[in-house]
Amino acid sequence: MKRLPRQLSLLAISLNLLSFLAFANFGYATTAGESEVVQKPHIEVSLVSEFSRIAPGQPFWAALRLVPEAGWHTYWRNPGDTGLPTRIEWTLPAGSEAGEIQWPIPERIDYLGLINYGFHGDTLLLTRITPPVDLPTDQPYRINAVAKWLVCADICIPGETTLALELPVGNVPIASPAATSLAAALAALPRHIKAPTATYSVADEFAFDLGFASGTLEQATDMQFFPVAAELIRNEVAPKITRSGDRLQVRVTKDPYVEQPPEEFPVLITFMRDTTPVAYQFTADNVAAAGVVAPTAAAAALNGYSLFTILVFALAGGLVLNLMPCVFPVLSIKVLSLMESGNHSRRNQQLHGLAYTVGVVLSFVFIAAILLIIRAAGEGVGWGFQLQSPWFVAGLAYLFFVLGLGMAGFVEIGASLTRAGNLMGGHGGLAGSFLTGVLATVVATPCTAPFMGTAMGFAMTQSAGLALLVFAMLGLGLALPFLLLTFVPALANRLPRPGRWMKTLKEFLSFPLFLTAVWLLWVLANQTNSDMVALVLGGMVILAFALWLWRNSAAQDSAPIKRSLALVAIAAALALLTQVEQPSTQQGIGEATQSELSELPWSEQRLQDSLQAGHPVFVNFTADWCITCKVNERVALNSSELIETFNREQVTYLVGDWTSGNEVITRVLERFGRSGVPLYLMYLPGRQEPEILPQLLTPATLIDALQDSEV
Repeated sequence: MKRLPRQLSLLAISLNLLSFLAFANFGYATTAGESEVVQKPHIEVSLVSEFSRIAPGQPFWAALRLVPEAGWHTYWRNPGDTGLPTRIEWTLPAGSEAGEIQWPIPERIDYLGLINYGFHGDTLLLTRITPPVDLPTDQPYRINAVAKWLVCADICIPGETTLALELPVGNVPIASPAATSLAAALAALPRHIKAPTATYSVADEFAFDLGFASGTLEQATDMQFFPVAAELIRNEVAPKITRSGDRLQVRVTKDPYVEQPPEEFPVLITFMRDTTPVAYQFTADNVAAAGVVAPTAAAAALNGYSLFTILVFALAGGLVLNLMPCVFPVLSIKVLSLMESGNHSRRNQQLHGLAYTVGVVLSFVFIAAILLIIRAAGEGVGWGFQLQSPWFVAGLAYLFFVLGLGMAGFVEIGASLTRAGNLMGGHGGLAGSFLTGVLATVVATPCTAPFMGTAMGFAMTQSAGLALLVFAMLGLGLALPFLLLTFVPALANRLPRPGRWMKTLKEFLSFPLFLTAVWLLWVLANQTNSDMVALVLGGMVILAFALWLWRNSAAQDSAPIKRSLALVAIAAALALLTQVEQPSTQQGIGEATQSELSELPWSEQRLQDSLQAGHPVFVNFTADWCITCKVNERVALNSSELIETFNREQVTYLVGDWTSGNEVITRVLERFGRSGVPLYLMYLPGRQEPEILPQLLTPATLIDALQDSEV
């Protein structure tokens, strides 16, 4: 009888020893419905089950349990700016099914300006598992899972482990000790709702309209927005959430690299009700294709103007275009033709004015329509898009060279060409005036005059009909000076009388045309290479030879032969034009132009890096074919005072080059309500939005914008 206590003691010791050995081998003791707890750097990981015994065919919840150390976190399904979501790879008995991870409500984690979405503390990632209905009850149900995670604080450590859990099978399931925790986690999961409306802007914002059941938003506080899909929004820009009854309107800034908004946009709205977190997940439809388009922030600012004001801006911008170097030579030619036709009837002059105006306005509308069609097809283009084609630039260089030869008196274009519409004056009839208007429009596209940016930015956010109206008003502004000269006798009477001096003036005006051709060749050199420029120069020489043959063929027996040779030469020049090649790879984002300022190619990352380092940033979106851009760079950006100020204030100067087109830059232009260059932005540290500077710059304008940071 006395030996029994000793035997019991030995049995207790043996059991304790076995427990110790189990603990030593596996790390932690397991409980029913839970795997061993694996200790990894800064985190503990295990599998837990809703049931400690399952039943055939009856679904149950299993969860990956992550318990990071204090101050460390893991990541949500959308990790945000950095990080990786946790992954689970299940291996289950045949016939079993595992659902998707049911993600709990995340936290917004701000680390040095980078916004991440994840979890601190004990986290359960739930998965619904369905065993087969014919599961035998005489053997355990074995679950294997490979878990992969990233746990971060000031540093990030990836982790991976294989977890195993064996559950007995019976006719009736038995709840596990973890069932209460899993039930609480299930109750806190976001509720899924299919939202009837969500609108997408055409520029820098997504705008959502989210409907809730009546009374859901009562006593709701601390509302937050989370994008379920990654890389669609700028996470660092706080969403703007407004409530209207049982609906929320949310505006979030679009990531500039997003080219095509998704058809469905899953988002999460979270808030607090008393001390309880609540979350709703919406799958919002993109209804932009149905014509419901919400205004963007930039468009909303433009929409602050009335339509009348926008049309006045468009008219004023078209007027100022006449003073631009790319347009003035053509306008001068047309005014000269009006002076030469001084003996013609007033009615005849008015008809020429109307023909010129129709040519300008229709050309503006035509180019705008092509632009809208291309944009509707998903391409990022803006005003002056045709000059992004090297072939088009080379063709314009040909045209201006030939026009210059005609103005210089090298050749007189014959009657047959005159009947087709002589662009050099009024002698080509109304067709000549119409085509001169077309030419004026074509050469105006590299320029963006003051007032034009606002008008075009507005047009690009409106319906096609309204956009075409704005562009038609731009064309009317360009044609208005010549139209007034033909319809207002007082203005026409102020023009000098015809005389021999006009021949000299006509020859003088050939030089601006030649200079325009040189400028176009320079643009071509920046778009392609010196070989293409040499090719076009060779074509110009062939054109000059063809025109020389044509000029010397008059009243000669050999005229048919010379004219045939001239036509062959023209065909050869045009054949050379077809060999001008588009660059095989698009020019790098913001390949810098040359100036005395220390400049860097623009990129969003470089911009953010400079701002985080505390440096002001001046961004210059430009193009080699943009005359306004080049004048500003010469007059304002090469100022010694400005260079000294920029160097002293450690201003980062970023150049975004749009010469050959660039999808990313196009999206940025749209974001700021612009459809063409120039666009100048001054970013100051500590401010979320930049200052948009005028399209005509002075050193004082830039210095004043920079000194705003000291106010």
